[in-house]
Amino acid sequence: MPTYNRAKLLKRAIDSALNQTFADFELIVVDDGSTDNTGEVLARIADQRLQIIKQPNAGPAAARNTALESAKGTFIAYLDSDNTFHPDFLKVLADELTEPFVAAYTGQNLFLVDGNLDEPHVIGRKTRSLPFNPAAFQNGNYIDIGCFVHRADIIKIVGTFDPSQPWAEDWDLIARIAIQYPFYIKHIDQVLCDYYAYLPEALPTMTNQSKAWAVNIKRAFGVGPTEARDKKLAEHITTLVRKRYPR
Repeated sequence: MPTYNRAKLLKRAIDSALNQTFADFELIVVDDGSTDNTGEVLARIADQRLQIIKQPNAGPAAARNTALESAKGTFIAYLDSDNTFHPDFLKVLADELTEPFVAAYTGQNLFLVDGNLDEPHVIGRKTRSLPFNPAAFQNGNYIDIGCFVHRADIIKIVGTFDPSQPWAEDWDLIARIAIQYPFYIKHIDQVLCDYYAYLPEALPTMTNQSKAWAVNIKRAFGVGPTEARDKKLAEHITTLVRKRYPR
């Protein structure tokens, strides 16, 4: 788990990992040069399965690679510090990821979050559980790293995360695995993790810095319209609806 200045969210993510029904795992948290009270949050968590590594800020790809170097398990699962696992996530993946498969992924809840970290508001909800199609990676990243698990030994073949990627380093890695093993990635059509898409005003992230992102993500969740001319038309339509169907 890479983390950078996510102290207010970190315990929620860690608790979701430590409270798994499958208990035989190690949780490696890489503090990637945080300047908030991340260290204090981590120091208050007493669990022998938790390993904490601190390093100067180098970005999520480098932080994930640091964790991979220390990982000792047969399988690798990933969790970002602003997302969560459901309690049976690891158990289901451990049961399903058998030979000849090298990787597997589940469905996930998608939450669109507005407001701020002290008073967050979920304003949109969706689920995502798309069947595996290696060719689809040419169009976008449809498998989130937070619901993806792979055999540890394949990293020697496909390589680690690419630190030169400014964002979507998970897209790059999963695509490389899919290209190498196009017939050995299993889709588990069960929702077992939660992904939180924060709007910029709630939490700045590497993916939400452009105005277009905020507009498009709201549209994807069915929230909007967001442009002034569309808002005006929507208000007009609302007025017509209320005239026709008074409360």
